[in-house]
Amino acid sequence: MTTTHPDTGHVDVSALRDATAAAAEILTARPRRAAAVSYLRQRGIDAHALGEQWPLGYAPPGWTRLVDTLHGEFPDQVLLDAGLAQRSSRGTVIDTFRDRIMFPIHDVDGHVAGFIGRDLSGAPAAPKYLNTRQSALFEKGSLLYGLHEGRTLNQSPGQPVVVEGPLDVLAIAAQNTDLLPVAACGTAFTISHAHLVAHAAPEHRVVVAMDGDTAGRSAATTAGEILRHAGLDVRIAVLPNGIDPADHLAHGGRPDTFGYTNALPLLTVYVERTIAAQGDHMQWVEGRLHAARAIASYLSTYPVSHAAAQIGWISQALDISPATLTLEVATAYRLAPSPTALPAFTSPSVRLGGPPSAIAR
Repeated sequence: MTTTHPDTGHVDVSALRDATAAAAEILTARPRRAAAVSYLRQRGIDAHALGEQWPLGYAPPGWTRLVDTLHGEFPDQVLLDAGLAQRSSRGTVIDTFRDRIMFPIHDVDGHVAGFIGRDLSGAPAAPKYLNTRQSALFEKGSLLYGLHEGRTLNQSPGQPVVVEGPLDVLAIAAQNTDLLPVAACGTAFTISHAHLVAHAAPEHRVVVAMDGDTAGRSAATTAGEILRHAGLDVRIAVLPNGIDPADHLAHGGRPDTFGYTNALPLLTVYVERTIAAQGDHMQWVEGRLHAARAIASYLSTYPVSHAAAQIGWISQALDISPATLTLEVATAYRLAPSPTALPAFTSPSVRLGGPPSAIAR
């Protein structure tokens, strides 16, 4: 059931927004912010460097702490529709967030749309991160954590860095660099997210920095492709296996790892991983040709002029002749379906790919 105006049947988004704003004020009050700051310190993040402008909070244990506080102002159904409360197995209304560090998420107009809550209970059944559920106010596919704060605090927001979660955002933001870290709200990166990033990118450049494991690398390249087709020049920050951006910085890693000049072009990452996937087969011509065909197929998603400029270094990396790779690329363009996505970023002043040896690490 959704909160509606009885006369029109339309969702009462203003009631959801008012309830969510009231909840945010309660959850981020000074004593509860102090709990969040303490937790972040344990994770190697200096929350004091973020400033009070970054809202942080805590939802204490207990079944109805928030619900009891808000009951006098908002009916149960508004709290349920806003995702602040849920029904228990007995049908009673209880808090959605309990014993969690709270990270409010703002929409493009600066209103609090919902929350990400990081579990502190350690209960086996409790998800590590819990988002406000989908509603007319909270649309995960169109919200980026950190975008509002980064653009508000910096009159000239710098290069966006797309990361996986709120701790990564805060860890980078606490470095006081010219970077603009943002994260999707526990959901797949979408074209709507990419458009938000593109609007915030002053030079059409973005770095994607996900966890340094297999899943993280796959997520990084998937997000990178979406960003590329939204018109951005995309690079990937390469992190050690099992290390996320927050861990990297907590253990003395340099924040410039996430800068454009120190990250690898998306195309370079694809070439490196395609070659690595062949493993020992790269010693045989069949393995090198298999890799060449996969890379050629991927190159056919770029403008022809750009693909042609990559033949030299890619053929060297594959240990095949430029003529052979050129033939594979020509065949890939001939077989490629008509493009349905947005055109790739093609500014002649921006380098979309290059040999790994030419990229600063």
